[in-house]
Order: sequence, then structure tokens, then C-alpha cells
Amino acid sequence: VDNAEAEVPKEQVPFYEAFEVLVANISELIPQSSDP
Repeated sequence: VDNAEAEVPKEQVPFYEAFEVLVANISELIPQSSDP
């Protein structure tokens, strides 16, 4: 029952997930009217 070991990867996951979520949210918020 080592919570420390389970919290190590958990802190590194949100970093990348947050970035992807942020980009996805921005992409949805910003209209894609800059299409060629």
C-alpha cells in the first residue's frame, strides 16, 4: 500500500493531459475560419 509510488506517475499524467485538453478546448473555442 504505497501511495507515494502511485502519486508519482499521477503528477506527471495531468501535465501532458492538461496540455492536450487545453489545446482541444482552445481549438473548439476558436473558430476554424483560417482554413485554406
